[in-house]
Amino acid sequence: MVRFAQALIGPRHGGLALVAVLVCMIMGGMSGSGPADAAAVAMVMLPSMTRAGYPRPFSVTLIAASASTAILIPPSVALILYSIVVPGVDLRALFAAGLFPGMLAGAALLVPAWWLSRHHRWEAPEDVARRSGRASARPSRRCSLRC
Repeated sequence: MVRFAQALIGPRHGGLALVAVLVCMIMGGMSGSGPADAAAVAMVMLPSMTRAGYPRPFSVTLIAASASTAILIPPSVALILYSIVVPGVDLRALFAAGLFPGMLAGAALLVPAWWLSRHHRWEAPEDVARRSGRASARPSRRCSLRC
């Protein structure tokens, strides 16, 4: 999943920060739980972001804030519980109502992360090794989640 997000982002200032936000949003769509997303993404992305020169407080804060979008992106545990507790509420309508705000919240995290990375020159594009499109689309031989 991380390699997929990296292929979407490409080499740029703040590439790993943008990948962390995107992976949190994708994981939020799969699990619907913010704490689970934060734990999973932090285990994978924090070492890579630290090696790339990001300050640890920035990385941790960005991952925690990105994981909070999981409550909006369907299938959210909170939306499912709300549809059970409140009679007459359609779960499909709740999912449709949460999708756009979840994407908007993710974009609201992507833009400042990109700007701060560019401003402080974290992970400059010239420091990032470029991979060809074919190489980035091909699965790696080793089974590792690290970047």
